[in-house]
Amino acid sequence: AAATTRVVDDIVSAALDRRSYRWVELDSGLRALLISDANSDKAAAALEVKTGHFDDPADVAGLAHFTEHMMFLGTESFPDERSFKDFIGRHGGSSNAFTGMESTGYHFGVNANALPEALGRFASFFAEPLLREDSARREMQAVHSEFQRNLQSDQRRIFQLLKSTCDPAHPFSKFSTGSLETLGGAAAAARGAPHELVRSFFETHYEPRRMTLCVLGQQPLDELEELVGKSFAGLARLVRSPLTAGAEALSAGPALEDASAGAFSAEAGSERALGDGLVQSGSGHGGAALAGPFTAAQRGGLLTMEPVREARMLRLLWEVEKEEAYVQSRATRLASAVLGSEVEGSLHWLLTRHLRPPLATSVSAGVSYSFSDSSLFSVAVSLTPEGL
Repeated sequence: AAATTRVVDDIVSAALDRRSYRWVELDSGLRALLISDANSDKAAAALEVKTGHFDDPADVAGLAHFTEHMMFLGTESFPDERSFKDFIGRHGGSSNAFTGMESTGYHFGVNANALPEALGRFASFFAEPLLREDSARREMQAVHSEFQRNLQSDQRRIFQLLKSTCDPAHPFSKFSTGSLETLGGAAAAARGAPHELVRSFFETHYEPRRMTLCVLGQQPLDELEELVGKSFAGLARLVRSPLTAGAEALSAGPALEDASAGAFSAEAGSERALGDGLVQSGSGHGGAALAGPFTAAQRGGLLTMEPVREARMLRLLWEVEKEEAYVQSRATRLASAVLGSEVEGSLHWLLTRHLRPPLATSVSAGVSYSFSDSSLFSVAVSLTPEGL
């Protein structure tokens, strides 16, 4: 089992919360929040890796997302592609994953008594994935199908419109989903076969010190700690010392670094709080002071889009500081509550009930997109025909 190098038990929780909590860090650098709930009939775990599509090479768009898909398709200990999903299904559970801009998450839920084996199978994703060539060929089709579905999603179309019209030097501009063209076209092929690119991305970015785990189970905290140490012991072989940037890590293999990522590719900043706190400050993409995804010339612009489905929406976006800047003041939450309020005298009340005819059917506000260098705060108004 992996040794625990740090333990924190005095975690603040709500007065009526009967669960017990512990934060630990393993010698590999993996950090984990353990939650003991003796009365729960379900168990669950989630692991987030601090890498996302911002780390995609410029000419292999969607590689982070493709890698996420590939992680489920067999490990050295459990080589069958359906082994994990079948096990979870037999024990009353489910699993899923997502690829974000600067993080990738994996999670499952299962009947409480199945947690020990489920967690061991889950951990093998990150310690010994097979990432096979034949699996890659099939899974590229699954990624492409997802891309094609997104073409009919107005929310995804808005997302891509913002990305396509932002500062091309900012990683927000990257195409996130991937397709047969971006993952298997000539540019990607020049770097290597699809499964080789996935392997290189995994070896570069799936480092234990970039991983954070949360486990909930019926077991006491000491047992959960032992279970996590045993299940994730295999991560120790993935540790690189020091934690290197992508270009350095791939000096002996296919080069996945790209100049356009700039400060968002560097890894030096990711350890900025590993030695002195429980929360990382920023995503670790070099710590450079970036100005956000839009240039001065692009701010104040107007974008229009014809929807696939019948819809009328006005969306206003402001570039503000990264979310961490508002942790203490909760300014973005306060602004969201005020602007999204439905009480008499509010913007919602004015547009949906007071004016005749009504100009809107709903009003919402909040942080729409969050980056390590900035955030985009939005107010979205669903309009009536008269409001348009």
